[in-house]
Amino acid sequence: MNCTPADSDGHHRAPPYCNCRSPEYRADLRYYSNKPVKGCACGEDATDKMEWTWDADQKHPSCEFMDANCSVVFHPIYSQGSSVVRGSKRLEMGMHHYWEVKIVSCLSGTDVMIGIGTDKVDLLEHQYRFTSPLGLNDQSYGYSYRGVIQHAGCLKYYGKKYTRGCIVGVHLNLQAGTMEFYLNRRTQGLAFTGLALDPSISYYPMACSTSAKSVVKLINATAYPDNLQFNCMRKVAR
Repeated sequence: MNCTPADSDGHHRAPPYCNCRSPEYRADLRYYSNKPVKGCACGEDATDKMEWTWDADQKHPSCEFMDANCSVVFHPIYSQGSSVVRGSKRLEMGMHHYWEVKIVSCLSGTDVMIGIGTDKVDLLEHQYRFTSPLGLNDQSYGYSYRGVIQHAGCLKYYGKKYTRGCIVGVHLNLQAGTMEFYLNRRTQGLAFTGLALDPSISYYPMACSTSAKSVVKLINATAYPDNLQFNCMRKVAR
């Protein structure tokens, strides 16, 4: 990946997906409460298909899951480092995978990232370090709330910054080995190319945060075969 900044657009912050007034979440998230996070449901009715959720069995000790494992609260009391969670299902080779994550809380701190990683990623490696885990090595790829992408330790200005109320979409093409991010359902452009397509490699969706009481919610998780019908629909949609 070219480490040279792409353009100044990486410094711009995207507005929320909708115009709903953002509620205050602090009272709902204190002391590891299981009370559901209140907020708008805009954008969550695009599909009722959910092929995977966040994997509660692989969770970081500083995470709490809600909404049938679709929502994750990072550092419910305070943060001591970087928490990483992954999806419950391996992403199948030869398929187009698309998922969307709604940013439910305000974001701050060292980093909050959405991306993928292989089964070789140690989810606990950075639990006492404030860093940007996704993309620190060649086993993962990440898109930061600061508008940059990272892989193999290489940072690059990429798309707009995102914050509370935004919807981050991920299109992973495991037929061509490419990855593209969407923000509020608008493409930010091709982020990564040349992903390894060896059948022995297991990719998983991932998210990470250093921010106390930060919340993200999986609202869409689908997969489609790479065929003529799918590619025609993509052309029409664009």
